[in-house]
Amino acid sequence: MANFGGHAIPGSFFLLYGFWLTVKHILQHHWRTNQPKARRVMPPLFRKLDYMEGGFLIFASFVGIMVEQFVVDGPHARLYNPEGKSWVKLMNWQHSTMYLFFGISGMALVASTASKQVPAGLDRLALSLALFVEGKSSFGSTWFLHITDTFSPGVCFELFRCFFLLANGPGFLFLYHLHNRPLLDAHIHSLLLFAVFSASASTMLEVFKRDDIVLELLRAGLFFLQGSWFYQIGFVLYPPNGPKWDLTLHDNVMFVTMCFCWHLAVALLLVAGISSAVWFAVKRFSGRGQDMEMRITSSKSSSQKALLEESDEE
Repeated sequence: MANFGGHAIPGSFFLLYGFWLTVKHILQHHWRTNQPKARRVMPPLFRKLDYMEGGFLIFASFVGIMVEQFVVDGPHARLYNPEGKSWVKLMNWQHSTMYLFFGISGMALVASTASKQVPAGLDRLALSLALFVEGKSSFGSTWFLHITDTFSPGVCFELFRCFFLLANGPGFLFLYHLHNRPLLDAHIHSLLLFAVFSASASTMLEVFKRDDIVLELLRAGLFFLQGSWFYQIGFVLYPPNGPKWDLTLHDNVMFVTMCFCWHLAVALLLVAGISSAVWFAVKRFSGRGQDMEMRITSSKSSSQKALLEESDEE
């Protein structure tokens, strides 16, 4: 990933995924608001969308792993070089591990959609875990257990506690990912972690609070933020054209921090704009459908009335 293309690929993935989540959740929210409260079973269309999303996550993760492993200067599935007694391209292996967990979240989504035996919320738990792996942990396990003891127990919740403890013991994937890097390089990647952990936290909340449109759109917006910020990292560290940035200048750090806030604002505007467009389109389409039904009904009643009048005349 030490080039512009290496940041553009995950950036494009996150942008596309954010767009997908926004459209899907607005459609689901529109359907829920127009159904009786007792009806909780989603129509087959939304199940197909979940299958597509899970398949996309699995496929994209597989492609990401293959790209990281088998590029020209990649490790080619070799983790250790016994001749040189050294690790082989650990940066690529870290990125492959990140993609692996997103693939696992896709499998969890497919499994939870296909079977009712899978605990509700497992798909969100797996996605939250994938985002945790993408970032790094700054919470102590003792503090975490003290806080989580206040929540009501559940299958997915206990699984989450186990996952957290297993991962918190050795530390998460990118704990030393930025070690000994220049000031601007480390800072711009650290800003990415704000988006990553916010997305992970909001996704984890969805394990306990399902079908909350605010949390769902927040997750979509944070994926937009991650995607656009990956592109920003690529432009700053590996500019395709133009002068290179001074990675030690403090003013650049200040500008990048301000730029991150702009990216957040754009992400929120994108979610708002896409949501409004989809909602308006669905409303207009459903309104046309209702008008057509009314016209068909009125034409049928007119035909029946005409037949009755003819029969009366006879």
